[in-house]
Amino acid sequence: MSLERPLIPQKKPQKQVSNSWVLDTTQAMRKPGGRDLTDYKEFLGFNEKELEGKTVLDLGSGSQEKLTRDLREAGIKANVVSLNPDYTIPKYRKIINRQEDCQKKSIASVAQALPFKDSSFDLILGLESITMYEDALEKPLNAEAWSKEIARVLKPGGEARLGEILGMGGLERQKAWQRIIDLLKYLKLEAKIETFKIRENNPKPRYRIIIKKPRSQ
Repeated sequence: MSLERPLIPQKKPQKQVSNSWVLDTTQAMRKPGGRDLTDYKEFLGFNEKELEGKTVLDLGSGSQEKLTRDLREAGIKANVVSLNPDYTIPKYRKIINRQEDCQKKSIASVAQALPFKDSSFDLILGLESITMYEDALEKPLNAEAWSKEIARVLKPGGEARLGEILGMGGLERQKAWQRIIDLLKYLKLEAKIETFKIRENNPKPRYRIIIKKPRSQ
């Protein structure tokens, strides 16, 4: 998508937003049984075979961790780390601990402060997570923080796919997200907002972010 003009990343957001909050996000905006591999593929635009042998970070995985389970059932061998702020809430930690088919690589944290070393992941997926709960217009400082963290933990040649972005019909939200794209480019990453549709007979445009880290870094 294109805007009227490039925007310079804001160095000093007007409103400081804490990144220490934890929301009970698992039950919000979720379909029964959790988001599955089909949802990830449809909304983020990839083929599951691309994940074979990759180290993947699932931002906001949900307590059912459907992505890891579905990949296993599909015969895809990927090293998936599931991250969710809800895991600090005891009821969700209990769900993970008592389910034997979970891979036990579950981290309680937020995207604004990722507890990983630099260049840790080949692929980062975020479905209905940071683009909604850490929206660039409503929480600009948090959005800048997770952008920098993604840039830090992606391996050279790695990629992040995040979506979807809601409310892109408004000019203010478009400008806010463009500032994030400009910030990522300033950090020497390739970044764009991509338009897509989830069904051929549904003309409604939807939006996701594609971030790529050049191999030269």
